[in-house]
Formats: sequence, C-alpha cells, structure tokens
Amino acid sequence: MTAARVWQRPPPEETIALVLERKGALGLTRLADITGLDRIGIPVVLSVRPTARYLSVDAGKGMTLAFARASAAMECVERHAGENARPPQWRASYAKVAQTHRVIARGDLPIARDAPFDARLPVDWTLVRDLADGEDVAVPLELVALDRYRRGAGDIMPFQTGSNGLSAGNTIDEAIFGGLCELIERDAIAIMRYAWERHDRPPPRLRLGPGAAGIGVATRALLDRYAAAGIEVVAFDCSSEIGVPTVMVYAIDRETPELGLYRGYGCHPDPEIALQRALTEAAQGRLVMIAGSRDDLFGHTRHLEAQGWRAMGQPCHRRSLVPAAW
Repeated sequence: MTAARVWQRPPPEETIALVLERKGALGLTRLADITGLDRIGIPVVLSVRPTARYLSVDAGKGMTLAFARASAAMECVERHAGENARPPQWRASYAKVAQTHRVIARGDLPIARDAPFDARLPVDWTLVRDLADGEDVAVPLELVALDRYRRGAGDIMPFQTGSNGLSAGNTIDEAIFGGLCELIERDAIAIMRYAWERHDRPPPRLRLGPGAAGIGVATRALLDRYAAAGIEVVAFDCSSEIGVPTVMVYAIDRETPELGLYRGYGCHPDPEIALQRALTEAAQGRLVMIAGSRDDLFGHTRHLEAQGWRAMGQPCHRRSLVPAAW
C-alpha cells in the first residue's frame, strides 16, 4: 500500500459543511453544480464569490458530486486566503534585506520579463518558513500573497506573481501536501513542454485500454464516461526527475470540434490518482468553457493546438501507468 492510499481525510461532506459555516466571511454565495451542461457526466462544481479581487468564480472537480463540491469549496477558501493575506511585512531593498536575513538568490527570483528590478529597489518583504530546514527566509510579499490587486496603477511590480502553490486543506499537512503536488506538477509540465516544443521529444504515452496495468475500477469508470460521450483520451507520463507521478491528459471531441481540445494535469504519489486528477481536470476545463464562467480563458483555451492534435495520433513510446521507475 502506497503512502497515498493511507492518507486520511475527512468525508467531503464534512469539508463542505466547514466551508459553508464560513461562507459569509469568505464571500461565497453559491456552489453551482454544472455537470449537466456537458455530456461526459464527470462532476464539476463552481464556487462563486462576487466580491473577489482575483477571480469571482473557481471550479472544483471530483469522482463524485460530493468531492467536486468539496473541491470547489476549497478553491474558494484558498483564493480568499491569498487575496486577504496580511503577514507581517516591511519595505526595503533586496541589498538591504540580504544583509540581515536569509534571502532567495537574486538569480532564482521570478523576475518578470523586462521588469525594472534592481537590488536597490524598495519592495515589500515578509518572512516565510523553509519546509526543508524550518528556518525563516525573507521573500518579496508579492510571491506570498495575491497582492497585485491591492496595488496602484503606478506601482512597480517586478515579479511574476500568481496562485502557483496556493493550497487549502482540512489540516496544515494536507494544505502543504496539495501545494507541493501543484508545484511539482507545474514544474514537470514546463520541463515536458520545453523538451517537446524545442527538441521534439514527446513524453511517453500511457496505455489506457482494457487490461492496462495500474487502472482500477474507479479510473476505468472515468475513461468509460469519455468513451460513451464520444471523446478520445490520450494520457502522457510527464514525471520529472523529482519522481512524483505527473500525468497530462488530452481530450478531443471530434463530434463537436468547435469545443476544441482540452488538457488536464494531475500529480500525486499514487500514479492512478494522478491519472484520475488529470481526467477530471480535462472534464472541468470543458465545462468551465461551456458555462462561460472564466472570461480570462476565452481566446486561447479554445485554440486547437497543432501539438495537441498530433498528440492524439502519436503511437510511440507507450507504457503502462505503473512503469518500473514508479
């Protein structure tokens, strides 16, 4: 039994109830089940916060409707937390802070392209804890909180910012676990895309057909939903040298091609759960677009990537979900 299988969580109904008790403080007005807008039938739920500073609508998915509701509720919690984070902070230059605190190496900071960053530029700082050794590290506040939306039009914001690694959980360990999986996933996908696009080295395809190793009843049920809806699915092993299974799924609807090509990603110590996450996320992407709930996605998510179309017919480098490396 893997570590993933013994990870204990409360039932999703308990998580939902906990979030709904705080819906006023969160600004949550609705958990909307939009599963029926698509023909796949994989549960997807929206969490709606009209007064949000970052995004007013988030989405959650799951193997069941209860898990999808819990997922959407937690998306709401983590986004609210990022928007409203007010950790202790001070303003100083990188050069000044480096004299008194441990800092991230200047070359490792996610400086935005063409940003006017200089070691003498005053920015806001806060302290975080290094999970590896428990020591405090000074980091720019922009990298910790979704702070961009509290800034004025003339403020200098030299760093790439976003919600990467932001995670909520029923416990602090669960939240850290979720954030780490997201970071590992996005790092692995970035490495994969660079290798594929720059060096024509596509990742190995996973066997998904009947009898494929490592695919249990629940995962087969997800694949059967896609098949019944007439949607083709291709999965790739995108795991990086970190060694945590990371899966990318392409879902293509040839019956209604105007819906386009959708991808889903999943990362988890259990490779089958990684595949489940990728399958449910691809279904979520379709439904978010069908529902028209994310204005920021229009114009590029519907674009039918040439690479994606090629991926659907790629026959080489197939392997099972549980290769020896896992």
